[in-house]
Amino acid sequence: MIRMLAPGVLLTTIMGIASYFVARLHGTLDALVVALLGGMIVRLIFGRQKGFDIVIAYAKDFKDVLIPIGVILYAATINVSKTFELPGSVYLKTFISVVVLFAVALFLGKLLKLNKKTSWLTAVGSSICGASAIAITSTAVDAKEEDISNSLIAIVVAGILAVGLSLTVPFISNLGSESFAVFSGATMNQTGLVKIATSALGPLQKDLALPVKLLRTAIIPFVALIFFFITISKEGYKKNMRFLLVVLIAFIVLLGLTALSPGFAAITKIKGIKIAATIIFATAFVNLGLLVDFKTFKFQPIIVAFLAWVTAAAAFLLMA
Repeated sequence: MIRMLAPGVLLTTIMGIASYFVARLHGTLDALVVALLGGMIVRLIFGRQKGFDIVIAYAKDFKDVLIPIGVILYAATINVSKTFELPGSVYLKTFISVVVLFAVALFLGKLLKLNKKTSWLTAVGSSICGASAIAITSTAVDAKEEDISNSLIAIVVAGILAVGLSLTVPFISNLGSESFAVFSGATMNQTGLVKIATSALGPLQKDLALPVKLLRTAIIPFVALIFFFITISKEGYKKNMRFLLVVLIAFIVLLGLTALSPGFAAITKIKGIKIAATIIFATAFVNLGLLVDFKTFKFQPIIVAFLAWVTAAAAFLLMA
């Protein structure tokens, strides 16, 4: 048993640690994005190699364990108190952007006849927090490998296109610094992409963009819970789902503690805790990337994620 698990444990752990240090090379890099892309690339290059199926089997079997553990540690590092300082207008623009992203993605998913759970994961990943939201929600809805693969590919491609267009299309790039910061935080699906989009802005604008993104991140456990109960009402409880319910409730409790208890928030800011939490969650993201099977690739989820962003961007510009 140990011999069978060793290759997967060793590979994902080394890549998780490496992702943390790679992300430290530049302020715009995000350890979770690096880990996810690293896992996807390794699967793409070595997926057909003899013996690699043991690593993929490990990734499948331990997804429901690694991700919840990573989620708990991740939640402890999220301090939503910074979002309390945001103006009411920013809350409104962020809320509308999230609703538009989510609703349009679900509508287009149905229109293009996507698998239900692929559509759910693409909508959640587009509107809330990219791969983090997909990772948590995929466990909540007991998604298949194909659902996870296609939704992850969709949000990665759509996210890159979103950043490229935001920096080159005049009526977006010419927004004032403050408006562009809010736009980035309210519409882009990954924290790393928000950092890239706002890298040319001043520190004050960056300090505005990230709390806006954090506001969306804090929605993850609530949306995951909704999909969790929808799933069990139709399919019943499955393996590890009760454990996940406890994890999601713990996520919400930790969000409350970091926001309302200065003492607890101070503990989560200890450098060692943040590093450990990042490395463990990055390891879980390597695991998630290894699940991306390009043989099951479908183009429709990318269309869904990209058009959802385009619609949300247009809605934001109307409010700007």
